[in-house]
Amino acid sequence: MDSGCAFILVSLMIMQKMREYSKVFLWILVIAFLGWLGLDLGANLTGRNVAQPWERGVIAKVGDFEITYDYYNAYLQKALSDTARKLGRELTQDEIDSLRNKVFNSLVEDVRWGLLARDLGITFSDDAIIKIIAMFPPPEILQDTLFYTDGKFDFAKYLSLLRTPEAIPFFRLYEDRLRHQIPRDIIRFFLAGMGSVSDMEAKYTYNLERTRIKFAYVAIPIKVVPDKEVRFTIDELREYYKKVKKDFWHPERARFEIIRAYLVPSQIDTFNARDRAEAVVQQLKEGVKFSDAVKYYSDDIASKRDSGRLGTVFIGNLPEAFQKALSGARPGEIVGPVPYAEGFYIFRVDSVRGDSITLRQIFVRIRISDETKKAIKDSLERALKEDKVLEYGFLVDTSEYINLNWHVFPMVGENYELSAFAQKAKVGEWSRPMETPNYYVIFRLIERQKPGPSDFEEVADMVAARYISEKKREILRPKVEEVAKYVENDDTAGIRKVFPDNPGVRLMETGYITKGVGIPGLPVNYRDRFFMDAMNAPVGQVRIFEHDLGFIVYKKLDEKKPTDEEFQKVKGFFKIQLSQRYINMLMNAFESELKILYPLEDYRDYLNLR
Repeated sequence: MDSGCAFILVSLMIMQKMREYSKVFLWILVIAFLGWLGLDLGANLTGRNVAQPWERGVIAKVGDFEITYDYYNAYLQKALSDTARKLGRELTQDEIDSLRNKVFNSLVEDVRWGLLARDLGITFSDDAIIKIIAMFPPPEILQDTLFYTDGKFDFAKYLSLLRTPEAIPFFRLYEDRLRHQIPRDIIRFFLAGMGSVSDMEAKYTYNLERTRIKFAYVAIPIKVVPDKEVRFTIDELREYYKKVKKDFWHPERARFEIIRAYLVPSQIDTFNARDRAEAVVQQLKEGVKFSDAVKYYSDDIASKRDSGRLGTVFIGNLPEAFQKALSGARPGEIVGPVPYAEGFYIFRVDSVRGDSITLRQIFVRIRISDETKKAIKDSLERALKEDKVLEYGFLVDTSEYINLNWHVFPMVGENYELSAFAQKAKVGEWSRPMETPNYYVIFRLIERQKPGPSDFEEVADMVAARYISEKKREILRPKVEEVAKYVENDDTAGIRKVFPDNPGVRLMETGYITKGVGIPGLPVNYRDRFFMDAMNAPVGQVRIFEHDLGFIVYKKLDEKKPTDEEFQKVKGFFKIQLSQRYINMLMNAFESELKILYPLEDYRDYLNLR
């Protein structure tokens, strides 16, 4: 079943569950709202008469929903304020950058769930949202002692705040959160119901995972057959391909021309980094602690974790630029800024002993500025318009076929926007420029193929490998059956006669092992299938297990299954664990579907918000 069918099936299941629970849910809402019918918050909270600000443009598009800068920035500023308050200090630049990405990703996820709820018909009126806000104060309010009287939350104070015009921006954010989170929680509630586990299912899984098996086995890989023993012509290979063509089926895929523009700092960026470094040196001279300066200004993560300490080093082992700068330095002296590689170094000399020196450092990286990025991107787009990509010195590559349902592309990794672009674009169209850590990248569609069998020439090597593998197994099979007879009689000497002095053939005996334990000679992707085969085998029986890379001939020596009493002791906890496992699997699959349904188009680099 493909991903689209899976999504439709899950959606139908959700709708069926919603019909079953809708009466209960509606009664809960009715009861909850009755106590607050007199509340009059009006349109001030819902903001339906207030136009959304678009001055800074759209920073991203999720499906058909556009995220504006102001919409994102409101969430960001709140996150920055809350985090700074919790830490009790100002945030470093690294912490701010991390929060920016965290807030953006969280916002994108909320929007996706909100769009799904909308498309499934799960919506809330303004009046309903107002009443929910009144009934359920946001966590920030519940944690604020100002709203407590005699140790209890005072709803009168909360309602008074609701009627305060100055609080409207805060509650508008809370409204947005509710509009996304409530439908998401409802959908998750129904999905959780699908993860319920019966006693029979729990017991079966418990027995499968707790059963321990002991066996003796012989691992016989196909590589024991020399390649020269398998001969074939190209015509034989073509005939073989006709029989197995269905196994070389490709999904929808495309090829691209990929244009790369290096993101390299400009001379102005270098000057700016030096200015920052000199400002740090000035602060140190004015009495700022070196450890504090490291925390706020150093871009070297490794030494930053230890207050900039580098330990004791031999001066002669340092780069020549550092040797010159540190020559004659005395304990307590600040040295720098010293230009080297990608930035400027500032050293504090802790001690000097002969040719050894104990140092701490601050590294100020030369960062590429927004202005430089814009200039590079403008130059790249100009080169495309003028059809002078090579003349401008940009890198040009042609990709192999990329499966669009994998959503993974060279340079940019997982990217659902490019999958959507490739499915809709005409041959010759360009994607928008995308920023990566080292490049601006643009993809031009040069070919798109619908799902179908791969051409023989394209997969000839894989077809040959499979053909050789099958022929080698045919050659080995009589010997494998002979080995099985020796295994049944515990005749190790006989086994070695079949494969004399061949180190590739392994004779082993396991201890008691459970499902999922690695077995030397058995590929990882065959573990579960092998264990199921071994569980079904009677004790003492010899079986031959075949896999892509050879054979496992084994004799089941013993089996220890958990008792019903053991299961009953842990049944409740195990059912909860198993149910949570199913729910997590379902949620992960569901969220992957959401990325396909509502692909992200990230425009932050256009507005210098990375």
